[in-house]
Amino acid sequence: MKSLDTMCICNKDIYHSSHDSVNGNEIHESEMHMKCQCSQPKSFLLIDGQEYLRVCNAEQFMEKLNCSDKDLEVKVVSIFGNTGDGKSHTLNQTFFKGEEVFETSNDQNSCTLGVWAALDPVLNVICLDTEGLLGITSYENERTRLLLKVLAVSDIVVYRTQSEKLNRDLFTFIGTASRAYSHHFQAALQAVGQRKGDLGSISALGPSIIVLHETRYTKPLTNSTYCHILRLTMV
Repeated sequence: MKSLDTMCICNKDIYHSSHDSVNGNEIHESEMHMKCQCSQPKSFLLIDGQEYLRVCNAEQFMEKLNCSDKDLEVKVVSIFGNTGDGKSHTLNQTFFKGEEVFETSNDQNSCTLGVWAALDPVLNVICLDTEGLLGITSYENERTRLLLKVLAVSDIVVYRTQSEKLNRDLFTFIGTASRAYSHHFQAALQAVGQRKGDLGSISALGPSIIVLHETRYTKPLTNSTYCHILRLTMV
């Protein structure tokens, strides 16, 4: 797969406007959609709260993504976080210019149950919106396993949190997920590393994690501090 660094990052206004003029150095809207002929993106339930996959095969998956190019190279970006911290809103604003592709709500109950998916046809990114942590559910173990499965197919994981301080549950979840990921996928990751000629740490082949910390008064966590806390959590 191509890295996001080598993929085209364009002005997202191109995605919504068909009247903007462009010069020779810019990318026309028609060219942006050559790889994947998609209409307005829509999200759909990919995995329900009981861990059942809601698509039967790859063809149905592509159909629900509104994508006709079976050879399209994509990246998978998933988002995690507590219930009510704005995960769906963040995906809508980041990839779909505020369009409510993923449902949002100001209700106390979670409006996202299971895992929902949608394709950004401009960046060729499959976005996965997950059920919130710490929400009321009778399927706590199933939800944890479900999130670990999402982690396994993700290239980039965003942990979204609204708080003045980063709580321990964030680092506990990431530490637990990291151990489970390495345990269950060690053989597969080593095989991938050998094919790529990368015989280093298997952790380098896993997903990248971005902690999106929305805070009003507290300074965001730096990378060095985050790594130190995570190491202590994983001991």
